[in-house]
Amino acid sequence: MSTPTLSREERTARLADLRAREAARKIVLRGKPLMELPLEQRIAFAIFDPGAIVPRGDNYQEPIHRWQARAVTYVLPKEA
Repeated sequence: MSTPTLSREERTARLADLRAREAARKIVLRGKPLMELPLEQRIAFAIFDPGAIVPRGDNYQEPIHRWQARAVTYVLPKEA
C-alpha cells in the first residue's frame, strides 16, 4: 500500500497548522499555559487575540475573521 503524495500547497497547509498548534501550546496567560485554561477562556482568547497564536514566521493573508475561526480550532481539545 503506497502513501498518498501531498501537493506542495497541502504540505504547506499542514506545516502551518502544526506550527500554529505548537504556538498555542507555548502561550502563557497570567502564569498559566493557555491550554490549561477552561475551554471558554481559550476560545475567547483565540477570537480576541488570534495574532498571538500565529507563528511569527508565517505570512497569513487570510481576512482576520477567517483566521479567528481557524485560531479557535487550535485551542479546542483533540476530541472536538
